[in-house]
Amino acid sequence: MRIYSFLRGVGFVALYFYALPGAFVWLNESLGWSRWNGIVPDSIGAVLLVAGIGICAYCSWLFRMLGRGTPIPSEPPTRLVEIGLFRVSRNPIYVGYIAIGLGVFFVQGHVALLFYPLSIFVLAELYLVNIEEPQLAARFGDDYEQYCRRVPRWPRPWSTG
Repeated sequence: MRIYSFLRGVGFVALYFYALPGAFVWLNESLGWSRWNGIVPDSIGAVLLVAGIGICAYCSWLFRMLGRGTPIPSEPPTRLVEIGLFRVSRNPIYVGYIAIGLGVFFVQGHVALLFYPLSIFVLAELYLVNIEEPQLAARFGDDYEQYCRRVPRWPRPWSTG
């Protein structure tokens, strides 16, 4: 089971962090769209990349230590994790993926790469609503329902409570 999970994880990383952005770079070059570079976008991108990777690593650690599982669907947490970044969003790992996508956009400078974090958001939203949330509701029952009432799917920095 561990080898299967590892291979799925590698496949996910290869698809979402190599093939998908590569397709947008190819699209950008095929269409002759502009590209930029410079210290300001590189700096913004670096901050977003580090933040996104940090968010994913921290939340994965919480899943492992408190949830007794992993973010990998074949080894999901057996306990509901509601602390740390999971207090402001039910899906902080996906927020991390989007930050990574925005970081790649700024560092690489291909205009079409703006569709990369957007596609991550759309795919995550479809997956969450149709697959993950129903599974979590079945696994954790009323605890998950109460958690959903307290914590939004996506962070809302403008919210006061």
